[in-house]
Amino acid sequence: MAVPHVLVLATGKGGVGKSSLARSLAGHWLHIGQRPAIIDADPQASIASFHDEEGPMGMVPVIADPELESVQGTISELVERHRPVIVDTAGFRNKTTIIACVAADMVLIPLKAAAEDVREAIAMFNLIGELNATPERQSNPIRAAMVLTMTTPGTVIARHVRRELRLLGSHCCSLR
Repeated sequence: MAVPHVLVLATGKGGVGKSSLARSLAGHWLHIGQRPAIIDADPQASIASFHDEEGPMGMVPVIADPELESVQGTISELVERHRPVIVDTAGFRNKTTIIACVAADMVLIPLKAAAEDVREAIAMFNLIGELNATPERQSNPIRAAMVLTMTTPGTVIARHVRRELRLLGSHCCSLR
């Protein structure tokens, strides 16, 4: 899979590992020679608060920008010099998250193995489907994928959640 220009991490629930996943992905892409940048569009600004410009991730610019009015412009500016631009959104659905998703090539939807997380992940996946149904996106749809976080691979609960999501797939969403 090619490196996306704009990757958004979004879900309607906090505490699912969006910020940790954003930093990990940025570190991976930095390690393999890409030039990632992070937009911390979460009002908690956890990535921006803990970013150490002198540390190993110092070469990754981190811009705190939770404002609806400017996030699209910040994405546009960074995408000229960086790939990927990773946008970490708030742990709730807001207009800034929707604007970031509209600008995305791909949206990753992190979730833990819990009913509330699954419900919110499906809601975000369905929102991406709605955005893809707009005339602006029909020829260039946003790719979306759910990412199971904070779960030990191969455990009964992890297998159960994956199976349930696959079963729901035919009714609410398609997992790629």
